[in-house]
Amino acid sequence: MSDTPNATGTTTMSDQEHEGHLLAQPSLQSMAACIAGLLIGWPVIQIVGDKGQWTLFLYVFTVWAALVLLLVFIGHAIAQSGRPDDSTTGPGQN
Repeated sequence: MSDTPNATGTTTMSDQEHEGHLLAQPSLQSMAACIAGLLIGWPVIQIVGDKGQWTLFLYVFTVWAALVLLLVFIGHAIAQSGRPDDSTTGPGQN
């Protein structure tokens, strides 16, 4: 990843590199968790379940597969951003 100098002489990431770090933002991860909770919540499952067992199976599998892919992309974005995970530092360590 190369940084490009701007008019003030500081370096900034290109637009393409900045987009890759979008999934590493905790606010987006929290929003994705809320949306996942809504998609797998009982009211939505109840609505889809009324269409038949096959439809319910496809819905749950599709949502599950999308969540797994999202987690893979989030993990990759965090690894690319160089943000340390919270499990490596204990209390009082920086």
